[in-house]
Amino acid sequence: MHPTSKIEINRSYWLKWAICVIVPILVLLIPTNELFTPLIRKYAAITIFAILMFLFEVLSPAIIGMALITGYAFFDVCTLAEALSPWSNSVIYQCFCCIAIIAAVGNTKLLDRIAYRIVLLFSGSYFKLLCGLGVLGVVLAILIPSASTGMLCVAMAYGICQALQLKPNSSEAAGLMLMAVVALTASQNFIYSPEGVGGCAAMVGSVIDGFSISYMEVLLDNIVFIPLVFVMAFVYSKIFKPEKDFSSAEFCREKLSELGKIEKNEINAVVILLFLVAFLATSQFHGKNMAFAYIIATLLLYFEPLGIADRNVFAEKVNMVMVVVVASCMSIGTVGSLVGASGALGQVLFSFIGADATPHTFALTTWLCGVVSNILMTPVAIVTFLCPILAPIADQLGYSVKTVCYLVYQAGNDVFFPYENATVLMCYGFGLMTMK
Repeated sequence: MHPTSKIEINRSYWLKWAICVIVPILVLLIPTNELFTPLIRKYAAITIFAILMFLFEVLSPAIIGMALITGYAFFDVCTLAEALSPWSNSVIYQCFCCIAIIAAVGNTKLLDRIAYRIVLLFSGSYFKLLCGLGVLGVVLAILIPSASTGMLCVAMAYGICQALQLKPNSSEAAGLMLMAVVALTASQNFIYSPEGVGGCAAMVGSVIDGFSISYMEVLLDNIVFIPLVFVMAFVYSKIFKPEKDFSSAEFCREKLSELGKIEKNEINAVVILLFLVAFLATSQFHGKNMAFAYIIATLLLYFEPLGIADRNVFAEKVNMVMVVVVASCMSIGTVGSLVGASGALGQVLFSFIGADATPHTFALTTWLCGVVSNILMTPVAIVTFLCPILAPIADQLGYSVKTVCYLVYQAGNDVFFPYENATVLMCYGFGLMTMK
């Protein structure tokens, strides 16, 4: 749900509320035992209540997140300080800074200039245009390592569709819009993002002392996914094959001409973003927390003498809703570990997997848990719910717990229905494709 979208109060709305209330009550009627304790039952009811509210979008996501934290503390599942403890995790400030960075850089012409240059470089055929969108996603993911940059890719693809006068529900439009989504989700398999692998690492770190993942580890561990961007461009060029080939070169040249020469504030923004990338890429050598890079970059981007962004941009365009949602959802895993719910579910899952499970069996089970959970939960909720459960199992079996981080993140992008992922849903929201 978009933060500013209006909820329609009708019969369907109240039916959703009824489901949100009745299901947790039914959970509270389940008999307890040594594994499913009264405290875990209370935790499960509150968590399910919040998840259903997220699913049905009966309130603003930020309000739901606040209700979740309040519920844990008010009903004595944990203390308020324990429910709020995710706010002390550096990944929350990385998420916040990413939103601020996107707003600041978006206040210049830099992102548009980069996008049109890349697309122009790959113009000439439908397949090349798809590759261009793929490269754009990778470049944006490197410069601003945030899931929110997916919105920029989708908006760029929509602009190209409009400029090329592609009709709604046409194969060409569908291919371009979906490629914009793949461009980011595939690239963040091998590029660190605080909302992606970074969030997974934070939740694994809540149950595995001292665990962390560096920028270069993510890249080197997942370098095999780099060709996926171009493989998907090839696949889409065949599935959504256009009736006639076309080029976006003229459109991009016109846009670049409108932008004019590169301005000083754009150069300043490039230097700051390159500093951000360099700091993240060398974090394993200097040993500083990666959050420092995001914070310093944000401070410089909003240093008004540099002319990139000012206090008005910060006040008007930096939306805290996603930060509240991420922090609140992280409390699901944190509180679950405190009350023993993660351990109890881990025991059940471990007995199912077996002590002699092969790496392939564990990997497949982890991925399936994520894919199935994604039907009912947001990707952020999946990360906070599954990582504390699966990481100790991986550790017990003697497998790298990084496997859990990578597979759970990937599962959040393997969707059956558009509503499962906000970027995918936005892709459909422009009206160029039907849900079917």
